[in-house]
Amino acid sequence: MIKILTLLSFFFLSLYASFDYYGKHNLDEFKDFKVYQPKSRYFKQNLSMPKGTLSQETKQQLHKLYSYEKMVRDLLLVLSQKYDYNFMQYVAMLTHTHLLALNQFYKKYNLKVPEDISTVGIFNSQKTKDEYKKLLKDSLKEKKIAAKLSVGFMKNLVKKYEKTSKNLPKDFKRQLLKTNAFNKKILRMFKKGLRNIELGLPVE
Repeated sequence: MIKILTLLSFFFLSLYASFDYYGKHNLDEFKDFKVYQPKSRYFKQNLSMPKGTLSQETKQQLHKLYSYEKMVRDLLLVLSQKYDYNFMQYVAMLTHTHLLALNQFYKKYNLKVPEDISTVGIFNSQKTKDEYKKLLKDSLKEKKIAAKLSVGFMKNLVKKYEKTSKNLPKDFKRQLLKTNAFNKKILRMFKKGLRNIELGLPVE
């Protein structure tokens, strides 16, 4: 019996170790990842408002924000395969829900969604590709570094939401501000987790 358990343990450890952190993946490869569709009440009121006008510059800002949020989701999802921080996968699920909500507004404004969110580690933007590779490489060095960088991911995401929302029509702006309120809550959670790590306290 002990021999069988040992072999099973070795088998699962081998599967865990064989994960290609730098590889390209499909979202369905992450078996514990659950896709939560945003409830209509989350965006319905803003979506039903009159459509405004988007300048070319604002569209570019939106695309950069979308690509960055997907990058954050991908980083946290990949890092959750290496480190036993439950919050990484939890936040990856939340950011995915935010992207799905953004898709509703992309559809309303007849915009092409800039990234395929069914993939992990694949980006259309070369700048995002390069940033992803660098941040992933740094994050895989050490567990504490990964946690610290995760706080940085969310800080930047909050700033990008704030910057992008300034130039948007009222309906789109209200949605981004609503989503960013969630981002700020997540950032507080990340900061608390980082403090616990620095103090040697348990972190989920």
